[in-house]
Amino acid sequence: MMNEAEQLQDLLHAAMEGNIASAHVRLRTLAEDDFSSFYRLVKNEDTCRMMGWPEMKKPALAGVFFDLYRQTDPPRWFALEHIPSGHFCGCMEISLNSPLARQLPQLQERTCTALAFAILPEYRRRGLMKEFLPVLHEYIFDHSGFDCILGTCFAENTASASVHEACGYTRIADDGREQVYARFR
Repeated sequence: MMNEAEQLQDLLHAAMEGNIASAHVRLRTLAEDDFSSFYRLVKNEDTCRMMGWPEMKKPALAGVFFDLYRQTDPPRWFALEHIPSGHFCGCMEISLNSPLARQLPQLQERTCTALAFAILPEYRRRGLMKEFLPVLHEYIFDHSGFDCILGTCFAENTASASVHEACGYTRIADDGREQVYARFR
């Protein structure tokens, strides 16, 4: 039986191959050509606040993060590509669950992966993540061996909370500032 790190490796490999897609969104490796769109995403104050990122108004700082995201081995950050247009529409992190989440009683016997995503403002409110996440969940549960998927969002990020809830997540922790959601097999 594979451990969580090995399960994550398999999942990340599928993401790198671009094999996970819905009708309108594909998960793929971040490409150098994605930087200008990534920069538009991370210079948006709301996006940075909701993701817990520092403000990245200067291209040099955004470039440091972009290069870091592209150079992790294995990669944890991926591009979300809007299939009809072929353009970068956001990014997603796939990682093992956080140590904080491991402390939650509901997760003690679970093998969990965690997802985080950010969408460019012009692609928001189109239902793209509500369409894509169930496809990703199915892939994770059918192919990776994980039996739990975690997502977090700040309490003020009602749009993200709505996406999590619409995609079958249950809020399992809320400290008033941040909410932890889980989607169980």
